[in-house]
Amino acid sequence: MSETIVSGRPPKPSSASGLTDAELRATPVPVSGTVTSSLPGPYVLLLEEASSTITYIGEADPGTATSASSWRIKRLDSTSGLAVKYGGGVTTFSQVWDDRAALAYS
Repeated sequence: MSETIVSGRPPKPSSASGLTDAELRATPVPVSGTVTSSLPGPYVLLLEEASSTITYIGEADPGTATSASSWRIKRLDSTSGLAVKYGGGVTTFSQVWDDRAALAYS
């Protein structure tokens, strides 16, 4: 799995690309690995694009083991529109990232 680090705003596109700003923003970019953001909160985000329609997002305190039951996990499902559901049906930090595919989501 490759690691992608995202912090703040994306870099400005070079004018040599020939694409407009709107075209660049409309292009989906697959992300997998560890993501660090400038969003409020001290959380580390893990993203996994499991398929073309399923993406998992995990949030936890920095340094939390993926095997610890200290993660808040969301599943984004774009099969029919966009459905955002939480692992275990809860928004608390009580799930195990390593178990994300086997969790019940609601």
